Amino acid sequence: MVAFGYIRGWVAADFLGRESSEVLQKTLTTSWGFLLKQKIGSMHNTLVRDIQCTGDLLAVVAQVVQSFTGFLMYLLIAINISPYMTFYNLGGGAIVLFLLRPLFKRARYLGGQTAAIEKDFSQFLSEHIIGMKAIKAAGAEHDAIESGTEHIDQLRTLSIRKAFTRSLSSSLFQPASVVLVVILFFISYNSPDFNIISFAATLYLIQKIFKCGFIRRDFSDKTLKFEIRSLNELINYVIPHFEKFPMYSDKQKDFELFKQICFLMQKEMHKNKKGLSKIITLAFQMNPSGKRKYTKAEMLHALR
Repeated sequence: MVAFGYIRGWVAADFLGRESSEVLQKTLTTSWGFLLKQKIGSMHNTLVRDIQCTGDLLAVVAQVVQSFTGFLMYLLIAINISPYMTFYNLGGGAIVLFLLRPLFKRARYLGGQTAAIEKDFSQFLSEHIIGMKAIKAAGAEHDAIESGTEHIDQLRTLSIRKAFTRSLSSSLFQPASVVLVVILFFISYNSPDFNIISFAATLYLIQKIFKCGFIRRDFSDKTLKFEIRSLNELINYVIPHFEKFPMYSDKQKDFELFKQICFLMQKEMHKNKKGLSKIITLAFQMNPSGKRKYTKAEMLHALR
């Protein structure tokens, strides 16, 4: 990993150096006809920002290559565990990417618009900074301010649109993944060749979605269970997920009570009698029809 990171950094730095040198050389040795059509601000952005963005893109490509090697390893293991589950997974992922394709196109379009406006704004700054005294002498500073503010407002609007598009596309991935896992479970569960290993693979997908927890086997009822016992993981991963994607059933009320308990424990309220009593009261409001080993009265009595 360290060697790959060093090689990736060396390739990116070498590319930036070579590309910048080549673009600068071609710019300075180009024909007068071409140079007369160029704007100083646009040329500056091309020589600096565009090349830097290209270097960032190269770094992303290198990261994709590195991730792809890990993906191939997981893919081979998944195929050995359950080929049908693996191909269902790949097909579902392809469908999700296809459905999100308009958002990717939108992001690309906004990026192109932003680059064009940044070049115009760079040209505006170059002209008005160099000719600042002439603008002041001519009393045209208010027009210059108005024009500059217009460029800034355009950049601000595009920045907001880009942020919204990125947020929308990334937010849709998680619920789509949950829906895909549920569909995969029902497909595999109702199939004649259902086996516990393929079900374990489904649980593993759920674990990857939440990025926490573990899977354990329960010998008492012969099931596999996905559990999260870390308070920090519950607060940082599980609670934000269900706040973002609430449940449209009575379970949402249980979740709100569960969230209160987690935050009380985060404040270490369970370490004193008053706080623990409050937690017990909240816990017994969750799933009231469920079976419990001890009654609420017995547990509160034990605190005395």
